[in-house]
Amino acid sequence: MILLIAWKRELFGGIIFLIIGIVISPLVDMHNYRMNGSVGTSLLIIATITFPFILAGVLFILGYLNKRKKAKLID
Repeated sequence: MILLIAWKRELFGGIIFLIIGIVISPLVDMHNYRMNGSVGTSLLIIATITFPFILAGVLFILGYLNKRKKAKLID
């Protein structure tokens, strides 16, 4: 659902993806640290789970900014 919103409204969708990635990070950290007790493993798991959300958010925002820049050059 969020991906469909992001395709239609890139800036809004990119912000949503960034927020999801940032909000999920501490939740994943608390859960994984309780499960294995290792900070390094917890950080690796956080990066694996949340990095795709943050990357997608950044790419959608960059796509939006790129379209705006091209539109200004045409005008």
